[in-house]
Amino acid sequence: MNDPWVRRLSDATTSIDKARRQRLLFERVSVKSSHVEPVASWCALALLDAILGLARRGAEVVFLPPGVAAQTVSALSDATTLPLIVSAEDSASIERQLDACFCKPLPPFKIGVVGGVGPAATVDFLAKLVASTPATRDQEHIKVVVEQNPQIPDRTAHLLGLSDADPSVAIYAACLSVLRCGASIIVMPCNTAHAYVEQLQARLRIRIVNMLDETISHIVHQYGRDIPVGLLATSGTIESAVYAKAAAKQGLTLIAPDSTHQARVMRAIYGERGIKAGFVAGDCWDDLLSAVLFLERAGAAVLILGCTELPLLLKHNPQFPIGNGHVALVDPTLVLAQRCVELAAKSA
Repeated sequence: MNDPWVRRLSDATTSIDKARRQRLLFERVSVKSSHVEPVASWCALALLDAILGLARRGAEVVFLPPGVAAQTVSALSDATTLPLIVSAEDSASIERQLDACFCKPLPPFKIGVVGGVGPAATVDFLAKLVASTPATRDQEHIKVVVEQNPQIPDRTAHLLGLSDADPSVAIYAACLSVLRCGASIIVMPCNTAHAYVEQLQARLRIRIVNMLDETISHIVHQYGRDIPVGLLATSGTIESAVYAKAAAKQGLTLIAPDSTHQARVMRAIYGERGIKAGFVAGDCWDDLLSAVLFLERAGAAVLILGCTELPLLLKHNPQFPIGNGHVALVDPTLVLAQRCVELAAKSA
């Protein structure tokens, strides 16, 4: 409580009713725990960097130092969605500014979808989100904003070094777009794009719900940590090891196809008669089943459909018959949709 701004905030809340005070105390903890970023000069860019740093650490309101020009405050307000309060000597002024921040009703929970990677997979996620929501009328469904950008450079090509076009900038721009539209969380119905999540999350003030982590958690919850798990995914996803890292955190080791069967998985996704080209039967089906059979014979009892195009062909199934037995097929898109429904319910 040595920071004078924190003391002023404490003074400003002494006469407020108990319910509102509890909410403000939560905000005060957020401010107190991170304080204010020290900067040598209170120029606009330095202040913006400080604000973004606080936002990444969970701040929901930022106190600006005394004397910041009104023009600078206006520019900063345009560059961030965080409420900005200019510090003042009298607690009444602070309380009036707090009123403007906290007396508004909380915005409704809204999912921001970074879509177009690929387009059909985005539509598939939205359909599963609607189907997973326990609603009896339109108004009980979850608000969603979608940035559908099929022009985001190919993730697999970049991760494999086959293209210099870095998709992370376009993905970040899509994240900012849904953030400006009031998104509470961000989701990306693309497994391969999660290779960029760590660097993106560090630059965002709201959470990207990690589809890969959620999928691994689902498997551990449903089947335990001792079950052999196979991975059907793009070569970019496999080479980046994003699923392997997510699995290792939960004590799982993944089985991937050999090079011959991985080539068939890629052809099933990217081939002329592949899923991205709009096919869900014929050559792509045969190619994918050959990889499923390989993983089953390699000992996998659970298979992750680790490319969001794959559930357009194979469905989530706890007992999918293959060879002389069966495997459980896990659809990360469905897992992500169900997790979003849980988060929306918690926010209500």
